[in-house]
Amino acid sequence: MKLKGLLATFLFLLSLSAQESKSQKQKPMEQGPRLLYVNEPGYFSSVEFLYWQVLSGPSSQFCATKDFSTWEDSTPTFQDGLAGTIYRQSYNWNPGFRLKFGYELPSHDSWEFLGQYTWYYTRGSTLANLPGTIGDPVDDLSSFYPTAFSGGSTETYAMTSRANLHYQIGDVLVQKHFGVAPFLSLALNMDLRAGWIDQNWTLTSYSLGSQLAKNSLRWSFWGIGPGLGLDSDWYCSPDWTLFMNGNISLLTGSHRTHLKTVSTGGTVNSLFSKIRPSDTRVVPHTQFDFGVSWNCRFKDTLRFLKVYAAYELNYLFNLVEAYRYVDSGSNSTSGDKSFSVETDPLQLFGITVGSDFAF
Repeated sequence: MKLKGLLATFLFLLSLSAQESKSQKQKPMEQGPRLLYVNEPGYFSSVEFLYWQVLSGPSSQFCATKDFSTWEDSTPTFQDGLAGTIYRQSYNWNPGFRLKFGYELPSHDSWEFLGQYTWYYTRGSTLANLPGTIGDPVDDLSSFYPTAFSGGSTETYAMTSRANLHYQIGDVLVQKHFGVAPFLSLALNMDLRAGWIDQNWTLTSYSLGSQLAKNSLRWSFWGIGPGLGLDSDWYCSPDWTLFMNGNISLLTGSHRTHLKTVSTGGTVNSLFSKIRPSDTRVVPHTQFDFGVSWNCRFKDTLRFLKVYAAYELNYLFNLVEAYRYVDSGSNSTSGDKSFSVETDPLQLFGITVGSDFAF
């Protein structure tokens, strides 16, 4: 009897163990963080607000103040060098926008096709005044561009610099996502980029109560070329993501410059009366941004919403062009005159705020 009781107890415990094991198999496994891009086919769009500033290189410097008071030479000339403050063209912070529209293929490979357009416009002005007392021989305002010469010598007491810049970029991209880890995804993209950039710069020099000369320097570039980029998303939680994106494109196209000098108060250097050089060049364009985003999912028509803010930097090489005035003699019409050409990069940087919609 005891043996039969033990056997019945053993069979009862065995049945309980089997039932528990079966219930565990039927219970769904808890899923870890899921990549937000996976299995989300359909259309999506994006609207971005840009608040950027432009910074150009040394070619934006247009004049400098000279202080002769510490020099041994009591009658120095322009070729003796520069001292004091150097003035450059500055730009204001201004808004722009970027629009995106794309489609993600209905497959587990997460291929995307995307088109985007970026528009930005800015302007700025800078004023340079002669330091110290007007007529003081120990101070001078030296221009890097031609002013005017009347009666052998006319002193420049002030210069104003005004400029505006248009920036338009269009892209067509193909993008492929890769799930590196449950919390990290990478996306490799290839794009065809087209761009048009235009700068209009005006320098005006003044003497005592009169305008001496006005220099108008305008350059424009349009080009098209391929690009390659890498995007990364780090999922801190199902709702918050840190991202970092980079891209480089090679734009090949036409660069045109129009430089004109008009004298209103004397005889101006004829080298800059009117020149229009043009060439075909390659402009490398690097783009980098990093920031944070908040993500939200829906089950209705709007499937996905993302709001983000980032710092963005655009760097365009071999773009800004300036024709410098070189005077090998004194500030007179008898001096030997020539010019040099400077090419600088163009930097656009600032805050980008946007929102993505998947529907």
